[in-house]
Amino acid sequence: MEHSISIFAFKKSSCSGTLGKLFFLGFFLLTSLSFAQQADLRSHVTEGQDCTSNDVQLISAQLSSEECTTCSPGDILVVDLLITVRHNTNSVRPSLAVFGDLTTTLPDGSSTTSVFTECGGPIIPKDKVLNGIPVDKGGNGIQTIKYGQVSYICGSKLEVDNILVAWTVPPDGGCPIADASPHPKCGFQEGSLIIIPPLHAIAEAFCTPENYIDLEAIGGSAPYTYDWKGPNGFTSTDEDLFGVLPGNYDVTVTDSKGCSINTSVTKIKCCEFFATPNLDSSEQNIEGCDVSDLPSPFTDPENVFTDITENPCGNLIMHQSDILNGNLCTGGLIINRTYTLFDDLNNNNTLDSGEEFAVSYQNFRIIDTTLPTFNTPLPEDSTAAFDNIPSPPTLSANDNCDDNVSVTLVETYIGDSTSTTYTIVRTWTASDCAGNETVHTQYIYVTENGDPIGLKINDVTVDEADNTAVFTVTLTGRVSGGFNVDYNSVNQTAIAPNDFTAIGITSLSFSGNHGEKKTISVSIKEDQFVEDDETFTIDLSNLSTTEIPINKATGTGTIIDNDSATISITDMEINEGTGIFNIQVTLIGKTQDPFTINFSTADGSAIKVDDYVEAIGQITFPANSTNGTVQNISLEVIDDNIIEFTENFLVNLNSISGFGDISFLDNQANIDIIDNDAITGTGISFDNTNVIVNEDAGTAIFTVRLTGQVFGGFTLDYTTENVTAMAGSDYTAESGKLNFAGNDNEFHTIEVPIIDDTLIEPTETFVVNLSNIDPAIVSINTAQARGTIKDNDATAGTGVSFKNTDITVNEDAGTATFKVVLSGNVQGGFTLDYTTDNGSAVQPDDYTLTYDTLTFVGNDGETKDITVPIIDDLLIEPTENFFVKLSNLSTSLIGINTPQAKGNIIDNDAIAGTGIAFTNTNVTVTEGTDAFAIFEVTLTGDISENVSVDYTTIDGTALDPSDYLTTTSTITFTPTIKSYEIQVPIMDDAIIEPSEAFTVELSNIQSNLGIGFVDGNATNTATGNILDDDAVGGTGIAFTYTNVTVTEGTDAFA
Repeated sequence: MEHSISIFAFKKSSCSGTLGKLFFLGFFLLTSLSFAQQADLRSHVTEGQDCTSNDVQLISAQLSSEECTTCSPGDILVVDLLITVRHNTNSVRPSLAVFGDLTTTLPDGSSTTSVFTECGGPIIPKDKVLNGIPVDKGGNGIQTIKYGQVSYICGSKLEVDNILVAWTVPPDGGCPIADASPHPKCGFQEGSLIIIPPLHAIAEAFCTPENYIDLEAIGGSAPYTYDWKGPNGFTSTDEDLFGVLPGNYDVTVTDSKGCSINTSVTKIKCCEFFATPNLDSSEQNIEGCDVSDLPSPFTDPENVFTDITENPCGNLIMHQSDILNGNLCTGGLIINRTYTLFDDLNNNNTLDSGEEFAVSYQNFRIIDTTLPTFNTPLPEDSTAAFDNIPSPPTLSANDNCDDNVSVTLVETYIGDSTSTTYTIVRTWTASDCAGNETVHTQYIYVTENGDPIGLKINDVTVDEADNTAVFTVTLTGRVSGGFNVDYNSVNQTAIAPNDFTAIGITSLSFSGNHGEKKTISVSIKEDQFVEDDETFTIDLSNLSTTEIPINKATGTGTIIDNDSATISITDMEINEGTGIFNIQVTLIGKTQDPFTINFSTADGSAIKVDDYVEAIGQITFPANSTNGTVQNISLEVIDDNIIEFTENFLVNLNSISGFGDISFLDNQANIDIIDNDAITGTGISFDNTNVIVNEDAGTAIFTVRLTGQVFGGFTLDYTTENVTAMAGSDYTAESGKLNFAGNDNEFHTIEVPIIDDTLIEPTETFVVNLSNIDPAIVSINTAQARGTIKDNDATAGTGVSFKNTDITVNEDAGTATFKVVLSGNVQGGFTLDYTTDNGSAVQPDDYTLTYDTLTFVGNDGETKDITVPIIDDLLIEPTENFFVKLSNLSTSLIGINTPQAKGNIIDNDAIAGTGIAFTNTNVTVTEGTDAFAIFEVTLTGDISENVSVDYTTIDGTALDPSDYLTTTSTITFTPTIKSYEIQVPIMDDAIIEPSEAFTVELSNIQSNLGIGFVDGNATNTATGNILDDDAVGGTGIAFTYTNVTVTEGTDAFA
């Protein structure tokens, strides 16, 4: 029986994700393998020669004894070794062997290497792969195979490399693979295999960096989640922690399969001081004026020092100080800046003896090198007329440091300053205290007219007989070192050599001085022919400097011609039967060049086509035409049979096209055509060109009359046409023909029906038009007559009115509505404005101002409402009124019959309980104690105007003047004063008497508001009671002697 071994070689170009070194988190120690012993077959095969199969591939390996396996570093576990493979097989493979070199690394870092030879299986076919996906040929099946148990020290790692994979195929048996004969189904695994250990975690705390706790999760199935808990309720889900406080920290690490492991770490407090100065202490020049220009001191020690301790024993404090020396204007300000960083152990913000510190220095020199700045605008180089030299402006300057900048002016001249051409040089110098200077220089180039800076050539006009034209080229400004400029002549309408002598490109040299002038002379030729004024130019070009422009590069020379000629045409009279004839146009003078004259005929009383043949054209006088040369215009008149007047038409010479002074002496000829037919005065006319009728007339009659006798007769069309009257509504449209027999004074009538409507409308018109005489033997002398229709509907009573001109509403009605009514039909409708106006009622207190525009369609009886809001107040007031006024009627066809209506507002505030009354109707006073009896009178309710009431006292048992004094007057209440006191003087006598009374009566209310007394009576009274104060102790009746002794016989009475 054949024994087969299958070996798989992992290629770098093989399937993605399985090549190279396979890294899986975990540290292993494989201490014992309890598998059937398998010999190492690697020495029996050669990679690339003996192995050609590509069916099996190692994916991963892990140690696990159950679904969730965890450990703590140093624990010894007995766990299963599981290897996961990817394969592409269609039948069972009884065994799979893995061979390699095993490197074991212990937690202390020591390591050993031994031979790894293990066999397991079987491999299940693709369509029966457990925990995998069956696929077609070429796909992958995934299977995990158990290779026995191992004893594992937690925290160690295991790595296998130099791997050979081999497998058997039926009918071979399972493990171990005893036969070592090579077979194509084998292969070397590239890279190494790291076995994933059980889940465990290691946490370590460090003082640097940043009070850091490092956590490393190992084994299990990544990714992991973290749940930290620490001092003061601290929580976090990060892997590593930064900037933590001292204390105990517990963490739960959970892998992707939900397996968790707990570990903890203690963070102790660390402290130390160190810092390295990081500033450049060399002197730095700072442009500025004072210490405010220094860079701001650093406030963050990390800007001043490096390698700063992160765990000081106290608070890190940085102090900064500046020492100032020197003067800005004499060498600059010197500043020595010191930064001191110290560990403030005493927490007093002071560097104490024994506290560690570090020092860093900066040195600055503030200097002013900034030039003063002139305040703009600065005078620029300019020009000026010699008699209008501008005064020098007073310049000022600013400086960033010196508030008192000195500005001086020096003025010098180039050339004679008394002439019309010279140069003014103005120099301003601004200086500050540090010796910085700014200079501004202005050149003013003085000329006679104030020309701009640059070069120009003038224009020259000469008579043809002057022989020479002289051009001047002038420099305004100055050019250092001088310059050249070219010039040449250019033909325009003047042509060299006939009119002038040409000049080729020639150079002018300037020394560059302001006002320098150069001349150019051109010879002019004179002739004897009439010609137009002609021009040529002298052009400047190729300026050799860029310091100035050529402001005017072309000088135009104009040659004025001194010859002239005229043209004339004469009038003619011609008989209607002449037919074709000529009219002459004559030249007076002589011309050099050919020229043309445009002509055309124009109607006078003669009409082209009917009376003459229209002629439009051009005649040409040849070159070198002499005095008296004639050109003919051919014309033709038409001989008709119409009776007509002598008629005329015109021949107009419209324009001359040519050169020189050629003008019209007479440019129009009148041609009279003598009629050879009938007499004048015939024609058609209306007897009356304005027929006026009333709307109810029924018809308007127009009479058309012929003047003159016309053989054979003729017809004449007529038709009506709208003007302001419209056919169909105002009249009936008419059209037709009038047949004239041709008799003198013959007439016909045109009757136009008139429509009588009921609309009020303006006087309207239409017209009757005459046209189309056939045959056109006579003319229509009056082609149109007007028909005028007078309206009859604007009768008495039509117009707009208030339906009720006096409306009364209660104050609480909310609104008052006024109705505006139209009487009569009004064509086209109209608008009407309205507005409210105060009467005794005032807006906005009593009603709301209301205004708008009413729009009427124009129908008889049409009604529009005007609604005015009424204000319900709390004031007692009289009935008040306001007005609504109509205005601005947009039509003149009707009028406003009632332009105003009144609205009356009845007050509703004088209700029960309002009015005047005594507040106290019974007042009691004591005779010797109270000087007055005081009665209070009150008005209840709000009022809008003053209210008065009279009062007087009336005797009762108390009498005036022995017991009180009569008091009479008038009380006036206002909208703000509603209470009043009546004071009645009380008399103190010495008579013992009973209590006595008097009355105070209110009467005669004076008010427009309808206010009365609260009780509804005509008067209102109150009683004053006076208590006696004379029956005091010792007054009254008593025996004078209560023990009387008499002598009998002596005294007659006791």
